[in-house]
Amino acid sequence: VVNLVVLMVDDDAASCLVARRMVQNFGFECDVTHSGEGALQAVSRREYSVVLLDTYLPNMKGWELATEIRRMIGNSPCPRMVAMTSIRQRAVEESCLRAGIDTILLKPVSREGLRSALIENESKKENRKHSCSVLAF
Repeated sequence: VVNLVVLMVDDDAASCLVARRMVQNFGFECDVTHSGEGALQAVSRREYSVVLLDTYLPNMKGWELATEIRRMIGNSPCPRMVAMTSIRQRAVEESCLRAGIDTILLKPVSREGLRSALIENESKKENRKHSCSVLAF
């Protein structure tokens, strides 16, 4: 049985509501914040298994947030990172890979896509060498 604690970071409240319900329906805990700053505060207070992050947040790109979370956590266990984007561009994919993001989900995120990203990333937990997957459902 997989028990994940997920942090969702997206400035679109409707996207958060839908994705949060999906995560909770999978049986996982899910906290939500709408900004990079909020995500950094949340990560400083709680250990997360996965951070789902939008690639374009106000005042910060998702890959910049991933880099900052990794820097902030230091040698502690780092949550797996799943980026969500509505734009499939090579530059975005490369930025995500450099930031250590494990998976990129293309919006609109489907139930199957989200579940696959969470479970796929759980199975990659022990093998953290990065090969970023791009999932479209």
